[in-house]
Amino acid sequence: MKKIVALLLVVVMLLGITACGSNNAPSNSQSNSETPSASPDSSQTQNEAKDPSDIYSWIFEENPEAISGRVRFWVPFKGDQGMDAMIAEFNQTYPNITVELNTYNNNAEGNTAVNTAMIAGEIDVLHSFELYNAYARWENGLYKDLTDWISEEGIDLVANWGNDTCKYEGRVYTLPAGGLSYYIAINKNAWDKAGLGDIPTSWTWDEYLEASRKMTSGEGNNKVYGGSSYQAINTVYNAMYQVYGKNAFYKEDGSSSADDPV
Repeated sequence: MKKIVALLLVVVMLLGITACGSNNAPSNSQSNSETPSASPDSSQTQNEAKDPSDIYSWIFEENPEAISGRVRFWVPFKGDQGMDAMIAEFNQTYPNITVELNTYNNNAEGNTAVNTAMIAGEIDVLHSFELYNAYARWENGLYKDLTDWISEEGIDLVANWGNDTCKYEGRVYTLPAGGLSYYIAINKNAWDKAGLGDIPTSWTWDEYLEASRKMTSGEGNNKVYGGSSYQAINTVYNAMYQVYGKNAFYKEDGSSSADDPV
């Protein structure tokens, strides 16, 4: 995860903009900060060499020493929790970039401080969790719209991060800073007993549920279920948020969406 966050810092370098922006911030809100700059030569050659599915091919400049500036980086981790080491690794490639680390508490008070700093134009790169705070910031114009830049660069979100769900009203304002890989552990004895054949290399939810039904056996206190999920309920909710947005629990008429198939 730390390497991916470091890559986000590089994104700001290459954009020459801030990843956080505010419609309400004064026009000179960044007058005291240097704008990261890069040499424009050979940009066409660099773009042709980039692979949309390989984050490393488009994230690094050919001449990183030529880029200078300051990045105000806000993250809910302290320096001794890996951030100092990450910034040091970043500066090995970009020695002329000063990264100012600001640590905030990921709670209501801490996120209020983040919002205040964003409105004041004091944050360039923000690392945050989940979608709750992101929706409020999207709606209030606190994030920079990266859609056109991503399109121009030919970056493939799905190939690099597995999905393109980090969008608000069809526009891209954020990039994933990490990821979790979920897997299914299969009891091979139960699988074979149910006659399910070869272990699939990929499958749909419907196929998984059908296999779980076939592996279910017994009755009452002796019943053994063929499938289960240990994940927290928020993991289930994320699928709803991705499809319906922040009002996933309500229909347009304000009634509950508990009967929705998602």
